[in-house]
Amino acid sequence: MNKRTVARNINRGPQLCRRGFSIVELLLGIALAAVSGSYLLVAMDDARANAREMICSSNLKQLAIAQHSYATDFQDSLATFTWSKKTPGRSQFADLQRGVDSATNDAQHATMQAVDTIRRRSRRNDVPVPKSWFPYPQYSNLVLQDYLASRLPEPLIVCPDDRVRASWQEHVGTFPKGPKLVPANAADQSGVLPYSSSYQHVPAMYDKLPLGINEEQARLRVRQGTQHDRYLINELSRLGPSSYGFVAFPSAKVMIMDSHDRHSEVGQAGPRYFADGAASQPLGFFDGSVRPGATADANPGWDPHRPDSPDPTVIKYAPQAWETAPLEAGGSQHFVGSYRWTRNGLGGIDFNGAEQGMEPVELGEGFLELDR
Repeated sequence: MNKRTVARNINRGPQLCRRGFSIVELLLGIALAAVSGSYLLVAMDDARANAREMICSSNLKQLAIAQHSYATDFQDSLATFTWSKKTPGRSQFADLQRGVDSATNDAQHATMQAVDTIRRRSRRNDVPVPKSWFPYPQYSNLVLQDYLASRLPEPLIVCPDDRVRASWQEHVGTFPKGPKLVPANAADQSGVLPYSSSYQHVPAMYDKLPLGINEEQARLRVRQGTQHDRYLINELSRLGPSSYGFVAFPSAKVMIMDSHDRHSEVGQAGPRYFADGAASQPLGFFDGSVRPGATADANPGWDPHRPDSPDPTVIKYAPQAWETAPLEAGGSQHFVGSYRWTRNGLGGIDFNGAEQGMEPVELGEGFLELDR
């Protein structure tokens, strides 16, 4: 091979490597990149969702630990409102003290204690007193926060997937003018809503009536109201902290739970109500553990005014826009009360065991219906 041939072959080599991608190859590459990107986004979304669920479980765990610590310091007492007709509180706020002095039932005393705690811990003296309010389910955490000397509002009591309450906390200074999702029937409660919790305490924690009661006393028990966010009490109902000593099956009895399942696949309908048979979420038990629990696996519970009946409490769920995507206008669903209304109260079992206790009583009259 002469020098000219070698030079020509050398010059031709780089030209053979300059061929670009065809249109088909380019489109295929773009498609593969898009598919890979979508899988990556899904994986990232799943990771973020798992992280939020872990934070929620951690919140419940910290609240359960705080409950045990409180019980150790206060003679085995469960943490809920302590002001009552029998043990009225003293407030530094003149209007609240007047409310205490004129209160006719335990729920009114608890209302004064809740607002007193909010004012002191948030350093806001302008928080008004709600009317016809039942603060025990979603505001009992205030007692723990006061015990822990927390500054309010406290992110610990809000599930990271409860974006409405997180927004209420974020805009607490301008609420309710900032966030738009405010309960239509709760204008009177607008001052306290930013301090509410995603997590609810079960009624057995603050219903102080013992299990061995007669027919006349039975009508004094707390029971479910006409819809999911209402409760019925009597003027003579005994409300306040019960004792850990009454908990018969601490690893099987739910103590605290979210009002909604915000973590499982819920599609476009929004978070499921906790009593929905398809709901599953982290649950805090009386033994201090936090475990996932499916409502379908829970015992159905009871109606506390008819404990001799096998029929459970039925909850009418009529969601507002801030709770979940609304049903049809004015629509509602009905669910079994399950671990909110455990048969035999603190002596009962929610998971992994048969229901406990049956007692003959009659339904009474003269109840007050209050908003939680």
